[in-house]
Amino acid sequence: MNFLKNRFIIAQRLFFAATLLIASLLGAANDFFTEPLTKISAQNYDSTVVQVKDANNKDFILKYNTKNSYMTASPEPSIHETLGAEIGIAADININKVKLFPAHDTSLQSIDTYPQETKTLHTLVPGTEVAKATIPYYVNIQLSIDNANQNLASITHHKNLCQIVALDLFTSNRDRHNANLFFDNTTNQFYAIDMDWIFNEIYDIPNDAHQTLYSFLPDYIQSFQKRPFHCHLLATQTYKLLQNIDPKQLSQKEIEALKEVNTTLEKLQSIYPPNKLFNEWMNIAQQANYTYSIQKQQYIRYFIAYNYREITKIRAQINQLISDNSCSSYLQKISDCAHLAWQTTKLHSFNAVF
Repeated sequence: MNFLKNRFIIAQRLFFAATLLIASLLGAANDFFTEPLTKISAQNYDSTVVQVKDANNKDFILKYNTKNSYMTASPEPSIHETLGAEIGIAADININKVKLFPAHDTSLQSIDTYPQETKTLHTLVPGTEVAKATIPYYVNIQLSIDNANQNLASITHHKNLCQIVALDLFTSNRDRHNANLFFDNTTNQFYAIDMDWIFNEIYDIPNDAHQTLYSFLPDYIQSFQKRPFHCHLLATQTYKLLQNIDPKQLSQKEIEALKEVNTTLEKLQSIYPPNKLFNEWMNIAQQANYTYSIQKQQYIRYFIAYNYREITKIRAQINQLISDNSCSSYLQKISDCAHLAWQTTKLHSFNAVF
């Protein structure tokens, strides 16, 4: 009798714990904003970017990611936007939070101008756009060949800038102009926003289940096989820039900045190895009620793995630049070579796809 009573008590406690867990999960889902939302104003663009406020007077940006020079309206930019924010948050990088809402979601019906479109709701970051802010030094971290020296000089001023650069490298984001970068004078912190252009190379690939990779853009695919992403991938270009740096010309501040970039890249690689990043990408697509074709999924898998390998090359090159010829530096070089060899070998497993 006591045995049955004890089992009944245990069952009650388990049921109570499960109820609390479900309630907390449901509560967490609603913590992002409190309904209803109220529209405040458009944000100097058009009706696809709108500032809104919730019932607790918390401000947000509502963004319809329908504008894309490579394709017609699609949920894909919203998927990229959400993925980029999640990657940054997971690595403790200063970035706004983003929540995706699929087409015809009723949560936003009080302010939803385009209910038929996928959209994202963004928290606001503190501070002012760097383009408009008063900062006692020049900032330009939009990575490019032309701005290489400015990029390196800029990131010596603040640890946040090194971390945001690492995030942009890891996600192949070329869109970090000074309107997508904020600075808060009060806290002396930089913040990133606007991640819909991450992995933008994927926008080139049609999402057609009836097409094989060889049935479209044949010239692009052939050049892809010979020189994968050579002219497109941000990490590849950055690696080549690093190869041209004379380590003897680096200042101590530049060395420390490169170390911080390297540390953040290592953290990002640890949090999001290729399989995990791919799965998170597909999970967000599922939230948007969007299905990638098998062919495009294969391409995304290859792209993630290739980019991951290029990030490893960047880290190896940074290690070489800051090497002090010690035993630990020598061991680091051996480790870097081993990691690169392993990742290159894994890339060859995709040959059957292409």
